[in-house]
Amino acid sequence: ELLARSLFFFSALSFFILLHGIRASSAQSFFPFFFMEANNANAEFLNPSHDLFLHPSDNPNNILVNELLNGRNYATWKKSMEIALIAKNKLGFVLGSTPQPETEPQQNQWNRCDKMVISWILHAVEKRISDSILFSNSSKQIWLDLEQRFGQSDG
Repeated sequence: ELLARSLFFFSALSFFILLHGIRASSAQSFFPFFFMEANNANAEFLNPSHDLFLHPSDNPNNILVNELLNGRNYATWKKSMEIALIAKNKLGFVLGSTPQPETEPQQNQWNRCDKMVISWILHAVEKRISDSILFSNSSKQIWLDLEQRFGQSDG
C-alpha cells in the first residue's frame, strides 16, 4: 500500500513539477518528505527497469494476450505471453531468473509481483485450464506445469 501511495504521489509530483517548470533540486526543497521517503529501501521499486516494479496501470485483471490457451495453441500462446511479460519486465518470474529474495521488503514486493503474474496467466487461459492451476504456489510452477502438459503435443 505504501508503494502504491508513493507511486501515485510520485506521478502527481512529477506532473506538478513539469507543469510549473520546477527544477529537481528546487522540488527537493519544496517536498523534502517525499524525497526522504524515496531514499529508503522501497526506492528501488520505483525504478521502472527494476524487476520488482509494478506500474500503476498493472492490475490483476489485465489481459495480456488476444487468444486464450486452449491446449492446442500452446506454442503461439507461449510466444505471445513471453512478449507481453518481457514488455512488463516480468518474464524472469516464470523462468526463475528473478528468484524470491530472502529479505524484507523485497520479499513482499516479489510476492506481489508474482501474484500479479499468476493473475495475468489465469486471465490468459481457458476456464478449465485456469481451474487446474489456480492453487499453484508460483508463476514459475504454473509455467512449468503448462509446458509439461501442452508443450510436447504442440508442433
